[in-house]
Amino acid sequence: MNDAFLLVYLPYAAVAVGLTIWLARALSHHGEVFLHTVFEDNPPLVHAVNQLLVIGFYLVNLGWAFLLAKGAGEVATIKDAVALLVNKLGIR
Repeated sequence: MNDAFLLVYLPYAAVAVGLTIWLARALSHHGEVFLHTVFEDNPPLVHAVNQLLVIGFYLVNLGWAFLLAKGAGEVATIKDAVALLVNKLGIR
C-alpha cells in the first residue's frame, strides 16, 4: 500500500462515514415526527421503529459506500489519487 492509495481511501472513508452519520441523525429526527402521526397511540413503537430504520440506514449506506471503494485500480501518483477521489465522491 502506498501513500497515494491512502490519499484516496482515508478521505473517502471519512466523507462517507461523516455524511452517513449526519444524514441518519437528520432523518431520524424528522422521521420520528412522521412516525408519531402514524403510531400516535403507541409511543414506544415510534421509538423502536425509528431505531430500526436508523440501523438499516447505516447498514445499507455504509455497505454501499465501502462496496464502491473497492476495485479502484492502480494509483501511481498523487494526481491519479486526487482524480480517483474526486471521481468516487462526485460520480459514485
